[in-house]
Amino acid sequence: MTHIMDIFAARAVRLRARIEAFLAAEAQNSATISKWAADALPRLAAFAGQGKLLRGNLALLGCELGGGSLTDGLYDIGAALEIVHSSILVHDDIIDEDLQRRGAPTLHAAYARQFAATAGLAPARARRVGEALATCAADAGFFAAYSLLCDAAPEAEVLRRIVRVWSREFAHVALGEMDDLELSLSGAPASLDSILQFYRSKTARYTFCVPLETGLLCAQAPATIMAPVRALGEQLGIIFQIKDDELGLFGEATEIGKPVGSDVMQNKKTVYHHFLFAQVGAADAARLRLLFGAAQVSAADMAYVRQMLVDSGAKAAVDALVGTHARAAHACVTAIPVAAAQQEQLRQLVEYSITRTK
Repeated sequence: MTHIMDIFAARAVRLRARIEAFLAAEAQNSATISKWAADALPRLAAFAGQGKLLRGNLALLGCELGGGSLTDGLYDIGAALEIVHSSILVHDDIIDEDLQRRGAPTLHAAYARQFAATAGLAPARARRVGEALATCAADAGFFAAYSLLCDAAPEAEVLRRIVRVWSREFAHVALGEMDDLELSLSGAPASLDSILQFYRSKTARYTFCVPLETGLLCAQAPATIMAPVRALGEQLGIIFQIKDDELGLFGEATEIGKPVGSDVMQNKKTVYHHFLFAQVGAADAARLRLLFGAAQVSAADMAYVRQMLVDSGAKAAVDALVGTHARAAHACVTAIPVAAAQQEQLRQLVEYSITRTK
């Protein structure tokens, strides 16, 4: 049996081609409106194509779970999801002041460098211009994605239901981002419940639930499959976000495509932060508070943070939490009324979410 991630890799080729073709056509159609169409949309297409294309693939998988066929229109809907995702990441990079993603400059950083060189802007002004241009490029991506969805949806009622799901859940991503930002401003640890809540809104539902439900809606799947798939999506999304947190602390920059330790500098209230401060002694807590939220952390600082996560038992506590959600995810798989082979694909997806390295 072919592994689900190998299937996703093969389908990603077609998804990537659809993203590139659509955004190239949008750039050409908008050329008389603004010269920026020929700049921003190809950049967005290139950025989207560098990703795993997980969300587009999950829409395809959702359709198959619902008994539907993988039509050209469904691939276009998957491409639209990926354009939305890339646009969200552009905004996320601006909010987090990240200068690198996927091993390359973030969009706002690239624009800042461009205008610092060509217009002779001072660094602060160049940064502001870069952020503004990248924000506009991402906004264009959002609306272009909805245009592609409208053309691709199989019928009006399906389109109406998908638009309702997308609009609600993508709004929740923005609100979850606000929760994340507010929590990072506090020196106090966040409760586990509050962390898991914004994991659900910011990552879980938009990364897994929305794509899977989109595919099910395209297949016009029965309500009996919708609820257990949504439940699985939430569990997968929480595991996925915790893995992102782990890679941001223990991963390699060359593998994850961005500097290790950015969550520490941004004082992100992750589950690792929660368990770390719950379990270290007063002296170590005082030293750690100086690192979380610092403008820069050294390799030695990060080695210390990692060692404290291990020695305090915080990493073991997070691993146990992942195990709890993994067991819940496998229980959800069992409850989904699909063929045994499809359940096995879903189990593979659970294991991938736990063991991925980037």
